[in-house]
Amino acid sequence: MKIDVLKTATKIAYLAHKGQFRKYGHSNDCYILHPMRVMGLVLMADPDHATEDVLAAAILHDVMEDSAMTAKDMLEAGIPQGTVDIVAQLTRKKDKRLRSVRFNEMLNGIKYASRKVKIIKLADRADNLGDIVGDKETPFDFATTYAREGLLLAEALRGTNVFLEARIVLLAARIEHDIVNRIKM
Repeated sequence: MKIDVLKTATKIAYLAHKGQFRKYGHSNDCYILHPMRVMGLVLMADPDHATEDVLAAAILHDVMEDSAMTAKDMLEAGIPQGTVDIVAQLTRKKDKRLRSVRFNEMLNGIKYASRKVKIIKLADRADNLGDIVGDKETPFDFATTYAREGLLLAEALRGTNVFLEARIVLLAARIEHDIVNRIKM
């Protein structure tokens, strides 16, 4: 494995997310911790397929979505085309359509994506759900919607990685449990 690509990807992600913080859960955490955890989840969940391009794409997965960084910028910085392609497939288009419409479009498309894209998407959702578990600041409606979307994603990608799929199901159930307990209080 060429450590230089992973090192370059980490530097790009750090610079792209500099000054950004998590929205829910660990809202005081620097954003870069999220893509680092996603990369770690990919490595832990599927070490045999955690290739350089997958790990680099995992740490870069939100760069084009949450910063001014473009695919061209990443290529010019030395990130291989294959890695940039994975990141591009993970990047949501920002528009004014309903969340449910955008989610369904992503869900329909990701079913046909490469295993590399699927594993990163599952790790990303698992990490995001983990941030919401036990967080009293996350609005009920968002937490419920995000947990249900997680279940739909795990179902759509069933067979990609049993560890990440089970983690999503468990975290979604914990979120639902937390909401019920918060409502009872």
